[in-house]
Amino acid sequence: MFFQVVKRYLPTCLTASEEVLLSKLPHRIDVVIVRRDPDPAAMKTLLLQGLQAIFNRFLDPQVNHALLELKAPNDALSRDDAFLFVGHANLYAAHNHLTDPAEVVLITISDGLSSSFREQVERMGGVFSELSEEPGVWEVQGLAFGLFCVDVDVASRSAGNHLLYTFTRRFIREPGSVRELLTEDEARFFLYLCQQVVQLRGRQNVNLLRDYEMLTQITDEAWASILRELPLKTRLAGLTAEERLKGLDPEERLRGLDPEEVIHRFAPEERLRGLDPEERLRGLDPEERLRGLDPDEVIHRFAPEERLKGLDPEERLRGLDPEERLRGLDPEDMVKGLDPETRARLKRLL
Repeated sequence: MFFQVVKRYLPTCLTASEEVLLSKLPHRIDVVIVRRDPDPAAMKTLLLQGLQAIFNRFLDPQVNHALLELKAPNDALSRDDAFLFVGHANLYAAHNHLTDPAEVVLITISDGLSSSFREQVERMGGVFSELSEEPGVWEVQGLAFGLFCVDVDVASRSAGNHLLYTFTRRFIREPGSVRELLTEDEARFFLYLCQQVVQLRGRQNVNLLRDYEMLTQITDEAWASILRELPLKTRLAGLTAEERLKGLDPEERLRGLDPEEVIHRFAPEERLRGLDPEERLRGLDPEERLRGLDPDEVIHRFAPEERLKGLDPEERLRGLDPEERLRGLDPEDMVKGLDPETRARLKRLL
C-alpha cells in the first residue's frame, strides 16, 4: 500500500521499485527505492505533486537515490534498525557501483521517533534536527549517508502529505478520521487503495499478509467514512444505471418521480395488467366508456325496462308502424278517448 502511495505522487523524473536484488545471491532489502532519471534534461525539472516529505530530498541535485523504510503503525524503529538501514545503504551503493555517498539518502517513515532508534543513531555520530519548514521531518547529519526521519503523525497534517496519515496509530483507532484531512483528489486515490485491499479477499495465501484482518477492517471503516462525505456526483461516477439501482425496492426507485412521467413509458397493455374492470373504468364518463363499442352490442346487455327508462312516449314509439304500436292492446283501450264517430269507424274496421 505504501508503494502505491509513492507511485501515485512520484515525479516524472524519478522511478520507484519495491525491492532490489543486491547481489547474485537472493539477498533483497524490504524497502522502496526511488531513483532519479539519469537523463540530464529530466533532472532539470522536478515537479512535486505530493508527498513532499519524501520527494523534497531530490531538490538537492546531488541526491540520485532514496531508500525508504516504512514502519507499520503498530511497530516502531528499533536499535537494530539503525545498523540494518545503514547496512542496506552500503550494500545498495556497492551493488550500483556508486562512489559518492551523497548520492544516497535514507528515509524512515514511522509514527513517532523511538528513543532507542534515536539514541543508537546518535551513538553512530548522527545529529538530529527538525526541519523548520517541514514539520515532522527530521534531518540527521554526521552519518556516511544522509538520513531523514518522517514522523507521519505530524507530517501528515501538512498539505501534500495527507495520505501518510493512513500509516498512523490514530488512523487505526479511528479510521473515519482520515476524511478530515484528505482533499477530494486524495480521497479518490485512497478509495482506490481500499479497493486493492478488498480485492485480496478470498485469494490464496492471503493469510500470509501481516495484520491482514485488521487492515481490511480499518479499510472498510475508512472507505465508508469517506464515501459519506464525497459529493454525490463523485460517488456515482462510472456506475451504470443497473449498479445504481441494485438493492432498491420498487417504491425507492420511483420515489420523487412524477406518476405521469412513469406511466407514459409503458404500453397500454402493461398499464392495465392486473387491473379489474371497475379499476380500469374508474373516472371515465359514460361517453368515454362506450367509445368504440358497437351500439347493438351495448344495448342488448340491458333489460327492456332499462332501455326505455327516461324516454318520453314519442321517443318510445318512434319507428314503430301502427300494427306494432297497437299490438297487445284491448280494443276498448284503443278507442278510449276518441270521439264517437271515430270510435264507431274503428269498431267497424276491427
